[in-house]
Amino acid sequence: MPDLRGTSQQPLLVNATLPPKSAEEKAAEAQERAERLSTDTWTRGIGIATILVLIAQAIAFIVQAHRLRQSVIEMQRATQATQQVAQAEQLTVDTMQATARRELKAYVFLHTSRVFQLGPNGRPEARVTFKNYGKTPAYKVKLTLDCEWAASFENLPQPPSTAVDVSTLGPDAEFTANTNDPSIPVLSAEDYQSLIDGTQTLYVYGTIRYEDAFGNQNRFQKFRLRTGSGPGLPAGVLSLCKVGNETDEPD
Repeated sequence: MPDLRGTSQQPLLVNATLPPKSAEEKAAEAQERAERLSTDTWTRGIGIATILVLIAQAIAFIVQAHRLRQSVIEMQRATQATQQVAQAEQLTVDTMQATARRELKAYVFLHTSRVFQLGPNGRPEARVTFKNYGKTPAYKVKLTLDCEWAASFENLPQPPSTAVDVSTLGPDAEFTANTNDPSIPVLSAEDYQSLIDGTQTLYVYGTIRYEDAFGNQNRFQKFRLRTGSGPGLPAGVLSLCKVGNETDEPD
């Protein structure tokens, strides 16, 4: 079959054969490949370096965060320790103030007591002395005091007689109160014998109230004394009852 390429029937003629490249073109292509390889190498290096920098920054951030957290924990511990020290110091101050108040405030207590005219045809009279054992005055001192005899304390009238104003009682100061209430009957021989044999008992009782220098307005001492039966009775000796002796417990 005849070759029709390049004729009027097939006017396009494709020549698949490329002309050989010159030495200059080959050199240019080689240089371009070398430059492209060098660029790719630098690009990969910069990428790797960037990744390493990011990793280093992430590690540094983690380390800094850990150190910051430790610093916060240490600060919290230091704050807690400071608060504990402050609480301990406040507790010490409170204890010192409470101790000073206990040492300085007034304490009014029964000091001495006797009964006179205790015998047949006598009208008993009690003489009771109170003392402020504290280091500051006792203010607005009031006293109730009775002297009665009965088979038991429960048979005696309650409350005692009207309070007597004693005013202020300074440190180490004393005052004495007497009972000469005419309602106490004269003792007959039989009454006196009942005191001797213990079927009747003579009681001296009452309450002393006062205020102290630290604002405690209801300080008090309730007291209850009694005569003893037997040979010691004529001496007018009084002893504390097992019950009926109370005092306040202020802060």
